[in-house]
Amino acid sequence: MQTYDYIVVGAGSAGAAVANRLSADPRNKVLLLEAGRASHPWSSIPIGMARLITNPAANWLYSSEPEASTNGRRLPVPRGKLLGGSSSINGMVFVRGQAQDFDTWAQMGNRGWSYTEVLPFFKRMESYAGGGDDGFRGREGPLRVTNPEPRDLLFATIIKAAAQVGIRHNPDYNGASQAGIAMSQATIAGGRRMSTAAVVECDPPCQSKAACLRAPYAPWHAMTGMEQSSAFVEGCVSEGSAPTAVVRENAS
Repeated sequence: MQTYDYIVVGAGSAGAAVANRLSADPRNKVLLLEAGRASHPWSSIPIGMARLITNPAANWLYSSEPEASTNGRRLPVPRGKLLGGSSSINGMVFVRGQAQDFDTWAQMGNRGWSYTEVLPFFKRMESYAGGGDDGFRGREGPLRVTNPEPRDLLFATIIKAAAQVGIRHNPDYNGASQAGIAMSQATIAGGRRMSTAAVVECDPPCQSKAACLRAPYAPWHAMTGMEQSSAFVEGCVSEGSAPTAVVRENAS
């Protein structure tokens, strides 16, 4: 039987990050549960996204409800079914969003959502490899973001043509302004996809006390090399003022 201070259900884009933040405190013992697999051979390869978008091994293959505006069609809604969630199958384009949108939300009464207030969190999450203003970009976060140079003749020609009709080249659309034409910044580094799965993989349980289990509602498998088991959450007990979850593992 093992005990944990926190159980995070779902090791997707948010869940893996939450587990990483919790387990950064050496006093916390964290259990991260994921219904899908640990990884997929195509996931770490950027071009591999084309092999995952309709792949049930890595994608829940959700779809929207038919609507009149879609002529009665169901539209695909891809969602990742593996460690890292949708960050392990998405297109890797990195765009923060318009500052004016955040400011509008704040003006409508959503306190804490102005761009000035959310900017520190954007900076904290990223390790940006391109140029730009450090007032807007982070350099030491866990998510690596790159900005490719328009060296290819086709890209350079398109950017030059845009300038001729008054659309300026914007070297950093996640900086002070999003206006202009630009290359797509991406969560790619060293030719590999940068997903939140990397956050978990880079912090092994022996260092962070984060135990990662794949749980497809069958006997669960430990990602950390543990033998197959039928683990289940037995309940919560109280140690002083802090509730502690208890996980019992029965060998299958």
